[in-house]
Amino acid sequence: MNILATVFAALVQVMTFSRAGEFVRPDAPDGLSAISRLDGDRYWVVDDEDGRLLQVRIPLDSATGAPTGWDVVSAFTVPGVSDLEGVAADPLAPAVVWTADERKLCIYGYDTVSNRVVATVRLPELSAAKNRGIESLAISPDGLSMWTCLEGPLDDDGPFVRLFRFARGGVGDQWRLAGSWAVPFEAKEQKIKKVTFRTSVSDLAVLSDGRLVMMELAKMKIKKVRTGKIVLSAIDISGATDITAVASLSGADFKPAAKNRIYDLDTGLALYEGLSEGPRLANGDRTLLLVSDAEKGGERKILSLRVSSSSAENNSNEGSLK
Repeated sequence: MNILATVFAALVQVMTFSRAGEFVRPDAPDGLSAISRLDGDRYWVVDDEDGRLLQVRIPLDSATGAPTGWDVVSAFTVPGVSDLEGVAADPLAPAVVWTADERKLCIYGYDTVSNRVVATVRLPELSAAKNRGIESLAISPDGLSMWTCLEGPLDDDGPFVRLFRFARGGVGDQWRLAGSWAVPFEAKEQKIKKVTFRTSVSDLAVLSDGRLVMMELAKMKIKKVRTGKIVLSAIDISGATDITAVASLSGADFKPAAKNRIYDLDTGLALYEGLSEGPRLANGDRTLLLVSDAEKGGERKILSLRVSSSSAENNSNEGSLK
C-alpha cells in the first residue's frame, strides 16, 4: 500500500470511544502527571512531586480492556529537574525516556542505564507564566517526531495554545524544532458565582496510525466541591500556518490547526493528567490509558478507554474520530 492509499484508508475509518474500566491504584505515589507505553503492559509514568520516573506494569483484560492491576517495576530520579509533567518512551532507544519540565520549558532525554541526562531540548523563548508551561509530551511510533504543547494560552495569544513539533533523522540525531501551530483553546480560568474552573492541556498522544490526540483537563469547584472533566480532541495541522516566527497571535493573520472534539467525560475526583495508547485487545480494538493526579484530595485511578474502528458511512456516534 502506497502512502496516499494509507492516508485514504485512515480517513475513511471512524474510531468510537467507550469506557472499558477503572482501577484504583495503591496509595503512593500521589502526583502522577503523565504516562507513556514502553512495550507490552509496561509504561513510564512521572511523579511531579519529586522528579521521579517510574516504570510500572498495568495489565489489561484482553477481552474488555479494563485495567486489572498496578505494579511498580523500578524507580529513577531525573537529576536537575524542576517540575516533571510529561513523559515519552523512545521507540528507537528503549533505555532513554524523554521528560518535560513545565517551569523550565525544557525536554530532557534521560538514560535509565547511566542515570544521567543525555540530551536537552529547549522550546523557543516564550513569556509563559509561571507554572503554565508544558504538561504534555508524545513521540510518534516511528520515533522521528516529538510533540509538546503549552498548558494554556500566552497573554498575547488570545484563545489559542501553541503546539510544537520537533524532528530528527534517526536515533543518533538531535531533536530540532520543525514547526509550531496555534490550536483553539476554549477557556483558561473563570469564576462564575460559586463555580470556578481552570482548563489546561494536560497531555498529548500519537496513536499507532500517526494521528495526534490532545487531552484537556478542566478542574472545577462547585460550592467548594472539587470535580473534573476531560476532553479528547484530534488535532490536524495539515492546513495550518506555522507560527514559529509570530511573537503575538493577537491581530496576526494565520490559520489555526483543526481541532475535532472526539470524546469527553466527567471524572469526579479523578483528575486525569496522563494519556497513552495501550495494547490492542483480542478482537483488534485499541485502548487508551489515563492516569490521575491524586494531589489535594484527588482519587488515584487508572482509566482505560476502548477504541473501536468502523467505516465512516456506518457510524454517526458523537464520540468518534474521523
